[in-house]
Amino acid sequence: MLAVALGACSTQPPVSSLDAREILERAIEAQDGHRPPAGTVRSEYRVALYTTEEKDAPPLTGQLRVIHGEDEKERLELETIDGRSLLQIFDGQVGAEWENGIASRRDLLPEVRRRAVYRNLLREMLREDRGPAARVAEIVGSPTDREVVVERLIAGDLWRVFIEEDSSLLKRILCSFEGEGGRVVQEDYLSDYRRVGERLLPGRQVTVRNGRKIKEATLEDRRENIEVPPDFFELPDGG
Repeated sequence: MLAVALGACSTQPPVSSLDAREILERAIEAQDGHRPPAGTVRSEYRVALYTTEEKDAPPLTGQLRVIHGEDEKERLELETIDGRSLLQIFDGQVGAEWENGIASRRDLLPEVRRRAVYRNLLREMLREDRGPAARVAEIVGSPTDREVVVERLIAGDLWRVFIEEDSSLLKRILCSFEGEGGRVVQEDYLSDYRRVGERLLPGRQVTVRNGRKIKEATLEDRRENIEVPPDFFELPDGG
């Protein structure tokens, strides 16, 4: 399937011969085509989720619904197979969270800021108002399975994207940031790309934090231009 979609790229110079900006632009084109960036189209993702994030708690299995609104608005709804629920609403600056209908006291501000970057990561790494520009950090893998690593420091967090040379698809995202208990290195491994409308989306994502797998997610469905109630992304007074 990807051979047909990417055949037009076969005569282009290899990604490893390009500078960081050209590599990021090639990756955006490979995955998004001519689609507008996130934040301009309301879209919905339905994801089968398995998470073991809490060390002393049993794993959670359920379905996650992610709705992206205009600007940086985002709503996440998790329903587990044992009847638990989690609701999070973000607007790019603040966020709110409810567990089983009860408001959480967790500080979401660092997560809100990172999610705003993550949502349009390749484009965020190209922004000229983010300080020092992105750079090619290294080339990893074998000659037949090579990935180019582009990195940039954004608001104190180190972001690295691993872009497959043959396809220009994003294969891994690494974010190194300061957490409550010290430095955290979180990695998302992306695979099973599939065409959804004009986009190529990873069908599977595995998240590893400080060397420990904490989450597996499988894309089940995606829709665009969905209708939502006027107050769908509304935050309570005081955030």
